[in-house]
Amino acid sequence: MRSSYLACVLLSAVCWHWTALAGSPVPIQCRGCGLSPAELGNLSMYMHTLMSKALESVDCEIRGSMSKVGDRCLICFFARDAELDALVAATRMEVHCRDDNLISGTEQAAASLSKSLQARPPSLPRLSVQPIESRGSGLDADALSGLTDYWMAGVIESGKVWVVDPGKEKGSKRRAGRAKAAKPAEHTLRVIITKVGDNCLLSFLASNAERDTLVAALGEKSTCASDYLIDRIDRAAIALGRSLQARSASAPRVVVQPIESRGSGLDADALSGLTDYLIAHLVASGAVFVANPVQRRRSKSRPAVEHTIRVTVARVGPRCILTSAVFDQRGNMVKGTSQRAKCDPDGLIYAAEKTARDLARVLGAAGP
Repeated sequence: MRSSYLACVLLSAVCWHWTALAGSPVPIQCRGCGLSPAELGNLSMYMHTLMSKALESVDCEIRGSMSKVGDRCLICFFARDAELDALVAATRMEVHCRDDNLISGTEQAAASLSKSLQARPPSLPRLSVQPIESRGSGLDADALSGLTDYWMAGVIESGKVWVVDPGKEKGSKRRAGRAKAAKPAEHTLRVIITKVGDNCLLSFLASNAERDTLVAALGEKSTCASDYLIDRIDRAAIALGRSLQARSASAPRVVVQPIESRGSGLDADALSGLTDYLIAHLVASGAVFVANPVQRRRSKSRPAVEHTIRVTVARVGPRCILTSAVFDQRGNMVKGTSQRAKCDPDGLIYAAEKTARDLARVLGAAGP
């Protein structure tokens, strides 16, 4: 990408002005954004200039990323409170990957981040955000990293939570001397993007770290085009933050086993994605909490499981039958549902959504 005359003039002026400023440039990671190392360095110094006044009254470190995803660039900036060891403010935007847009995006980000820092509350619940997982989505590593930053910034922008810093520097003397103020994450967020047929299923899962239980979730279906994936992630970031605040603590805890295929034609990745998608819709219904399928450790405070749910998709001629069976703690089947669908990805995705709604109803809550 060639820099415009305006960009060169502006960045040259920033370099000249930088010599009079104290501090370090704001680290910006470029993932296919098109800027040369020199231009990226100049933009980093420009961001520091723009943020210098706001940073006079708050003790935060600023860093950012510019990632090309499809034909768009995702601009994300984060403010890290070193004492709290958390990302306490963030801003994000989506622009066309032209140098003028990257400069104006940086200016807008500085204004938004400065405002957020001034208005931030003294304390909020903490989350841990995992890198976005891909199963056949076609996104490369840089695009996934850019989408993870975009998702994380959106979650922070919701104003409901802070995020435990995933990029904290090990061995930092400053961090080591101030780590006593840091608290562990209360929840962990995972996003899984799975290609099933021509669609991509996005499962947004929030698990309570102490109880090892999924307590909030969203399931979205989209084409696998990058613009649509960005849009779904954009909307989910705000919605999931609100769901965590509003979710009732009283709901039965269940285990959902991986969907079993009997001639459905779905491969292992598609079955895993369909399982995540069904779980996301079930948790989003408010009917139940679901035991975290990725159990990292045993917890004394983990509540007992009241039911186990087994889902099977079986082919019979041109049709598939998707059945769910609910078992109690003794292994007795107490409830069940069934759906007929075409044995194609679209039909099975719809059947999974309907199964989640039916399970929410039979398990005793008013699902969607």
